[in-house]
Amino acid sequence: MEKGKGGILALGVLAVTALAVGAFAFATALGRVPAPTPTDRTIIMTAVEYKGTSGSTENPPNTTYKAYRWEPSYLMVNKGDRITLKIFGVNGATHTGSITGYGVTFTVTRGQWTTVEFTASKAGVFEIVCTVPEHAETMHAYLNVVG
Repeated sequence: MEKGKGGILALGVLAVTALAVGAFAFATALGRVPAPTPTDRTIIMTAVEYKGTSGSTENPPNTTYKAYRWEPSYLMVNKGDRITLKIFGVNGATHTGSITGYGVTFTVTRGQWTTVEFTASKAGVFEIVCTVPEHAETMHAYLNVVG
C-alpha cells in the first residue's frame, strides 16, 4: 500500500512541476516574464590590426594585407544595463568609432585606454564601427541589446 501512495505522490509532484514549467514558458512567450534588473557592465575591448603577406601567383611576393577589428566583435547586454566599454588601442594611430542607433562617438588612440559610457536603452542589434576610411570595411563589432 505504501508503494502506491509514493507513486501517486511522485506523479503529483511531476504534474505540479510540469504545470509550473508550462506556465513559465507561456508567460515567456507572452513577454510577461520580468526583465532582468539593469546592472553595471564593464566590457574590455581592443582595437587591433591583423597583417599578413602573400606570394601567390595572383599577387606579387610580399604583398601585405591588413584588417582592423574591434575585439571582441560581439557583445550581448540587457536593455537598461549601464555599459562601460574600456577599449585599448593596440594598432592603428587612431580609431574614430561610433555605435549606430545610440549617437555614441569616441576616439581610440594607440597605446591608450578609452572609456565609453552609455545606457543600453534600446533593444536590437547595433553596429560599433570605425569611421577611418582604411579601417571602415573590416572594423565592425555588434552590440546585441536584449529585452
